Amino acid sequence: MKKESIKEFVILFFWNLWHSEVLWSTLKRKMLESGEVMRWLMSVRVPIYFPMHACDVSWLAVAYPEIVKAIKANPFIRVPLSTYSHVMPSVFPDIMEVQLAYGRKVLAHHFGEEKLAPEIGFLSDFNIYDNLVPTLVEQGWRGAIHLQGLNNLYQMNMTGIGKIFTPFTGRHNVIKHFHRDFPLYLSAGAKLRNAYLGYFRDFGDKLSVRQAFKQEVREQEDISRCSRVTKSNSGLGIFLTDFEPPWINETGGRPRIELFTELMEEFRMDNHFIHLSDSENISAIEIPDNMSVKERILHPKWHHSQREYFQIVDALRILSPSPRSTFYQLMLTGSDFASAFFWEEVKNFQPVLLPINKSDQKVRIYGDVENRRQAMNYLIGRMNGEKSPNLSEEAKWFLKIMEKAITLDMEILNR
Repeated sequence: MKKESIKEFVILFFWNLWHSEVLWSTLKRKMLESGEVMRWLMSVRVPIYFPMHACDVSWLAVAYPEIVKAIKANPFIRVPLSTYSHVMPSVFPDIMEVQLAYGRKVLAHHFGEEKLAPEIGFLSDFNIYDNLVPTLVEQGWRGAIHLQGLNNLYQMNMTGIGKIFTPFTGRHNVIKHFHRDFPLYLSAGAKLRNAYLGYFRDFGDKLSVRQAFKQEVREQEDISRCSRVTKSNSGLGIFLTDFEPPWINETGGRPRIELFTELMEEFRMDNHFIHLSDSENISAIEIPDNMSVKERILHPKWHHSQREYFQIVDALRILSPSPRSTFYQLMLTGSDFASAFFWEEVKNFQPVLLPINKSDQKVRIYGDVENRRQAMNYLIGRMNGEKSPNLSEEAKWFLKIMEKAITLDMEILNR
């Protein structure tokens, strides 16, 4: 089969302040107080999407308002619609209506409706389920981003053993699924992601990354291999990645922000980066109604977090007269608690060691387990009216700002 010619690229950098593999000390010292995030935001001169959850934007608006202002002021950056916190929708479906309503209103307050991108909303863990789509449409969503191989439905039963149902596989294209007017945009998969992340560990230069971007998008798994799905060419390449890797992939060499900004300049030479609203090359892949699903084992970060999962479920049942309790519930459903505990229960606190090109050193990646456990206990305790537990300095710093952000969001939602 002849490979299609990619005409346009869409790139998304997702920033999650609760990311379980970013220590809050790293967030504070290396990203925020160093000024490097501001430098990067001012360096963006190609159209990009910058997904963030509303709670994180309010957190920044309280502690580092210049960052929110920089995102809003840069005409090349658009912000997809999102939930209030990093909730995994099909694990906590009962709270999704509030998550979406609060998320939209808070994001609109900080950025203005004209800055938001309803055409490519962001759902945590690229997770969606059939009954959610009407609620998304009601909140003004016109589509959502998914990552190839991770567009899954998660379920938990009372024994804590979970399952994943993978309704389809895909590539860079538009998929119309569940709802005739609701496309799912599939981002490129692991190969392209690895090429991009390897750049920050000295594997390849900026030109090789740009070439790898083109090549990997062209060589995406052909969706026609899935007999249940028909393919149509769109000439559109989509790539989503986390924003944080330059700061958690330190190698001791050149500052990561320099590599990051140089790569953005390399992308600028391409002239192919767009926002979806500017594209005329979007076509659809129809999913037949009678398509069967493929069952797989639940992602480890939920399969190995049963104890904490049921602690959170119990907390969601608490009926409190305090209006703040709803926000604590929204924060507790964030999937980064589960992924942090994965490092304790599965990895036994052992870091992942990533190679650095032509070096004996390794990049060490590990979960910020203790701070996340303290944060979970803090939120549950606040809902129960208990005194704050003992907290590390990093957790005190982060949660104190979170409380101020909740106060701000209460004011926003009451207007």
